[in-house]
Amino acid sequence: MASILRYRTWQRRAARLRLLGGSLGILFLLWLGLAGGGFLSLLALGGAALGGLYLLRTAWEPLRRGSLGVELVAEGVRANGVLYPKEAFQGVEGPLGGWTWLQVKPGESPRHRLHLAPPWQKGPLFRLRFREASLPLPLDLPGWDRILRHLGLSWQDHPGLVRYLMSATGPAWLNGLLYPPEEALPGWETARRRYRKAWAWLWLGVGLMGAAFLAVDYQARGLQSRLKEGESLALDPQPFVPLFALGLLGLLLAAGTFLRHFNLGRGRPGWVVAYNPLRDAEPVG
Repeated sequence: MASILRYRTWQRRAARLRLLGGSLGILFLLWLGLAGGGFLSLLALGGAALGGLYLLRTAWEPLRRGSLGVELVAEGVRANGVLYPKEAFQGVEGPLGGWTWLQVKPGESPRHRLHLAPPWQKGPLFRLRFREASLPLPLDLPGWDRILRHLGLSWQDHPGLVRYLMSATGPAWLNGLLYPPEEALPGWETARRRYRKAWAWLWLGVGLMGAAFLAVDYQARGLQSRLKEGESLALDPQPFVPLFALGLLGLLLAAGTFLRHFNLGRGRPGWVVAYNPLRDAEPVG
């Protein structure tokens, strides 16, 4: 019986959310760049351009191939209606492109730093090479390692694939841009639950800050309106105290969550930044 490998619903949903959130951020940067002037405007416009290229790779490309289905049949592999015969399989080609070299940093954590391609550089990292054709090997497709096993090759038998997967770290493993091989799934699922909880706390902190800001703005507008009507008012800071306290609580919650889970410091990055399911049985940090 044929087996069909497809992307998970949550992966497509995560890509849509990245596209939505990133697009809003780019619009904000464009507004800053066009409304202002000088060096800061150039920085904002440059950030918007880089953000667009980043979204192209991390949101648009995953959505574009989201309907891909790879069918494992007795004769070989069928993708997009094309059969790639098992007897014509010649191995894995890659990594390809200028993104594949590693810089060793013995005194840092993680020890290996993977240098990725520039966002505008397109093309797959790895390809399945057949006698008369080749097929991209999407490392974010759940079960990509089953494709290799079906063709008679373990992912651990290809040095370039091993080197890349063992060196790649960060949230790409947890947000669907990289999918671990079957043997790493139990620990990865635990890490993903922890990752979702971290984001929940982070968004709660941001939400509290937003609510406090809106409430303060509402109170301030009310006072301003009454002053315009000619009322003589003494400024009473008491109604603002709980709102400022709420905003401070949100800030501490968001900052504490970020520093614990996502800390981008090079000396001791948070566990999300350093995470690799093939090296970490349990996420630390």
